[in-house]
Order: sequence, then structure tokens, then C-alpha cells
Amino acid sequence: MGIKTLLVALCLSIFSLTSYALNPIIVDADGSGGIGAWQTSGGADPYAGSSIYSTGNNSSYSWDLNIEIPGEYELFVWWTYYNNRTTEAHYQFDTDTRLETIIIDQRQQSQAGQWVSLGRFPLSSITTITVSNPSGVGTLSADAVKAQLIETNQTSQSIIADADQQYGGVGSWSLSSGPNPYNGSSLYSSGSGNSYSWNLSTQSTEYEIFVWWTYYNNRTVEAQYQFNTSNGIETVLINQRDEQQAGRWLSLGRHQLSNSTTITVSNPSGEGTLSADAVKLEPVIDSTPNQPPVTEPPSEPPSESVITVDANANNGIGIWAPSSGPNPYNGSSIYSSGSGSSYQWDITIASAGVYELRVWWTYWSNRTTDAHYQFNTANGSETVVINQRDESQAGQWVSLGHYSLSAGTTSITVNNPSGVGTLSADAVQALVSNSDPTSPQEPEPKHSNVFIDDFTSLDSFVGYVTNNPSALPDVSYYNGRYRAVLTDNTNDITLHFRNKQGRLDARLAHFPFTAIARNIGIGQVSNSQTPPSHQDRPYIFAGLQVHVTDLDSRNSSHVVVGHRGGTYRTIEGKNTVNGSSSVNDEGTNASSSGRADIMIVGTADRRLVVYWQAPNLNWNTQPDNWQLYRGTGQLPGTAPNYGESVYVGLITYAQGTNGLPFVGTADYFSITE
Repeated sequence: MGIKTLLVALCLSIFSLTSYALNPIIVDADGSGGIGAWQTSGGADPYAGSSIYSTGNNSSYSWDLNIEIPGEYELFVWWTYYNNRTTEAHYQFDTDTRLETIIIDQRQQSQAGQWVSLGRFPLSSITTITVSNPSGVGTLSADAVKAQLIETNQTSQSIIADADQQYGGVGSWSLSSGPNPYNGSSLYSSGSGNSYSWNLSTQSTEYEIFVWWTYYNNRTVEAQYQFNTSNGIETVLINQRDEQQAGRWLSLGRHQLSNSTTITVSNPSGEGTLSADAVKLEPVIDSTPNQPPVTEPPSEPPSESVITVDANANNGIGIWAPSSGPNPYNGSSIYSSGSGSSYQWDITIASAGVYELRVWWTYWSNRTTDAHYQFNTANGSETVVINQRDESQAGQWVSLGHYSLSAGTTSITVNNPSGVGTLSADAVQALVSNSDPTSPQEPEPKHSNVFIDDFTSLDSFVGYVTNNPSALPDVSYYNGRYRAVLTDNTNDITLHFRNKQGRLDARLAHFPFTAIARNIGIGQVSNSQTPPSHQDRPYIFAGLQVHVTDLDSRNSSHVVVGHRGGTYRTIEGKNTVNGSSSVNDEGTNASSSGRADIMIVGTADRRLVVYWQAPNLNWNTQPDNWQLYRGTGQLPGTAPNYGESVYVGLITYAQGTNGLPFVGTADYFSITE
């Protein structure tokens, strides 16, 4: 293995973005992919007429999916029911960013004999899906798998920097024999004084940052990746002893970068060896390489009765770029990311009177559902909240209502306070109106409904609905924090998994909504800000849950922070449908403090998109740095069928008794509708 020279590769991969569905890739089980003894099954409703099964924990079955068009795919599995099927079938597969494991209860008769989604994932080559039954309890069914292309890759300019023994290293670095190095080789070092830096030529835009390292059983569990962003220095801790995450690209999240970026990895503790292999930057692109169709602006009233102002990037605060969202007004629109951006239009009102205010924006699948349009009227300030992810309203004039305006300049400002999703700015319009602004037949503007709990009230959980309070009786507000003391978990009474439902303290929310919990997670009883020990591999968590309005129903989704057996200080995501749970997590030490900020966005089409970040204790003055859960924002498996309303609230629970006692803690909880 020769020494590599520094490689900074600009990889251009151009694919046209398509939203139409191509024919799915389906692979049926024929016995050729099996390890162990497999037999023909008599289970009902097999795919294409037959399925197979196996017993014991040494059997597995693998399907190879030939992915020819890189992009986002939804993966599905099909199995057949039998009353002795395993309740823990492990489906494992590699994506472009990580190894995924989804656990399916094959004893759920209501889901067998049909396609069941494992979620959406980025794929670009042959993908192998393997099903196994590690517990050995029950029989394992293998039938068919399917990959459905959702969206092809956009134009991407990937910046990849490989490690070289002669450049970038501080201290002593040697070639590593760790498996699966990027481009054939990697480096390692020992001791606390060594570091490796990659210098990258970037643009002032948003990138997703990935790292690659190689596994060895003495790797450090606290590799510190540090890099400069437009908002300051960011630090992400990675457990390089996690063999499942090594030898592939692992996301460090999305970050706004400047014209040059340096990524440095070090091992401040000095414990274990440190791997340096490669880093990659993927631009987060809102536009496609093809020009969108230009929509002719609709016919408008004579110029004296209508004032239209189009957007250009010069009037924006923050970073704005041209968007290729379809049907822009007059041929172009712009977009921005993050909570610090805003755009202002100034409309000159010649004569005081009643005007209808209208806005135009362009659609994109990651648009914010919480665009705030703010303006002054003769009667005071108004704020109207628009869901820019509503494709049926984008690319046309949408009314904000009728208002009395004074002569002079009326400024309309759009911003995205939550920072979730991209924000479109296109055009605004004021039309002379004959309507009375106070007329009862006029629709009221949609204002935000905001609930905030900073846990300082003398009365705990006012306005909440509490489900199963006896499961965890010691829950209160203490020193400005949510505090749930868990000392007894007899019969897993606090557990939220499958048919178990512990305590939930929740508020009713209506789609679309944004729920945020800050500094939420687990702590010691004596000090909630110190994480409990993970030495006995406990399963202990605290976080947010979304539950259908029937609280007796076993249908919910949650995102929690805590120890998950050998995967400690992690973020766990779970979907439970009719008592069948699918679970995954962000990996060991994803949350180094045992706490994190969690955000769940309920979209207008009743989907959940999940974000998290290290606790931002100064969020009132410092910008947030949200990253999508596991790079996609999606929870594993199939989500419940949510109605217009759901309960959203706080949970603390354990599985088993290891790790007890501990406390669930949080500093802040809010729901914005």
C-alpha cells in the first residue's frame, strides 16, 4: 500500500431531478441467498406465490438490489404470517451514509402478506438487504424486497479530501491496517497531542459534512472533529470504536460554510488510537440543473389599482440564492436556509385605503411550513403564517387578507423563525379593495398558536393530558426543569415499546406543527446535568413522543435521548404501529452529555420530520444548528396513520432495571401551530 498524496477531488455527478415514479426494483426469495436451513413456507399471501422460512439464530437471507440510478429510495419488505414467527426480525442494509438496522415484528398478522415500508434512504449502488433472527426465538420468514425510486440525485459538487501521511498531520502518523479504508489506505496515531487537518476550498453556502475512518478495537471513543462555519467553530464527537459506523461515510450534519473550511480531528483524552482517513462535503442544493418552466404572470388589474414588487437577492438578510422551484413569478425566485434569514419588500402606497395583500412563492419538498409574513397596517402590526410546503398553493397569488394601509411605504417581511426547511421569497402584491377590512365574511389571517413551558410554574403540567400517571408517579417541575425520577420499573411499567405504554405528559397539537424540547435527556438523581453510568448496559431514556388522539391505542412515534444498552449517550427514534415497533439510533456518543435538543416537525400532509442538535443553552441569543435525524429526518419503519390532531409530550422510561435510579430532565418544551 503506497503513501497517498493529498486528494481534493471535485466530483461532478449530474442527474436530472425527477418526481415521477419509475418501475420499482423487486427481488423475490428463491433460496439462493440463504445461509442455514430454509424451507418452503405455508404462510398465507406469499409474494408471487411462494415464500421460505427458517428456524434458529444461525440463519439469514440476503437480497441484492441493483441500484442503477442514484437517489432517494423507499425500501419495502414482504413476509408471510405464522403464529410462531419471530417478533424481532432484523433487516440490515447499507445506505450511502450508514449501516441501517430495522426491527420488524413478523408476528403482526395485520402487516404480513403485503409491502411494509422500512423508510427512505439514499442509495447509489448494489444494495444488499439481509434479514436475520439474532434471538433465535420463533421462525423467520423471507419472501421479497422492493426499492422504489422517490427522487434522483440533484446536481452535486462533492468535495472529497483524503488523508496523506506527508500532509496535514501534527505528531506521528502511520499507515493503518484497519479494514475498508477510503481509496485504499488510512492513517492512525496515538496520544493526545496529535491531530490531522483537511483544508477545503468551499463556497459560502450550506454543506452536509461527512467523515470516514477505519475501525480498530483500540480506537478512541471520543474522536473530536472540529471545523469552522459561518456561525463559529463546531465540534462533533465520534466513537471510532463503533465498528458498524466505520469504513463508510458518516454525516456530521448540515452547516453553513464560508469560502474556506478546515476540518481537524484530534483525540484530547489521549485514550485509544485515532484514525484519519477522508472527509466529504456535499452542497445542500435547492435547485436543479434544468431551468424550470417560466410561468407567465396572470392577468392583473390596471396599474393604478395594483402594485407588484418582485424579489431580488439584494434585499435579503442572510444568504439567498436563485431557486429552481417551479412556476416562479416573472421567471425567477430566491430561497434561503436557516433561522437568521429574512427578505423585505417595500410597497409604495399612493393613497390611503383598503388593500388586499397577496404573496407568491415557489414550491420545494423541503420548504418551511412556518413562513412568517409580517407587515404594518393603519391599525398595527400583523403576522400571517404560511405553509410553503403546500404545493397546491405555491406558484400563484395567495391572499393574506384585506387591510387598511396608510399612504407611504408598506414593508412586508418574510422569515422562518424555526429555521426548519428552506424559505422562498418571490413576489408580493397590493390591490385596491372595496371590501371592509372588518367585514365578518373576510377570512381571518392565520396566526401562530404557540405553547411554551419553561417549567418555572408553581403548578406542574397545567393544560397537559397525562396518560398512565401511575406508571411513573414522581414527575414534577424542579428548579426550572422537567424532572422525572425513575426508581421502579417492575414489569417494565414505564416502557414505551410494542404494547407497553408508560407515562406521557402531552398537549394536543394540530398539523402542521413544530415541537421543540431543549436540553432533554437523562441525568443522575443528585445532578440531572450529569449523565448516568452506562457500565451495566442500561436502556434508559427521556424525550418527545407523538401519539394518536386515542391514548389507549398502541400507535405513536418518539425521539428520545439516553443509553441503549451498549450504545450509550445516543438519540433513538421509534415508530410503533398497532403494537409493532421499529427502532434505530444515531450511534454511540451521538449526544456526549446524555442530553440534546429535539425538534419534531409535523407537516401539512401529516408526516413527521425529526431534527436534533447538541444542547444550545443560549438559544435565545445563539443560532441553532439543527441536523436531520440520521441524515434523513425520518423515523424507522412505517409511521402511524395520524389524523388532524395528535398528542405531543414528554416521556421518561426504562427497559429492565439496569441503570436505575435516574432522572429524565428538560429545560424547555414548546409547540408552535
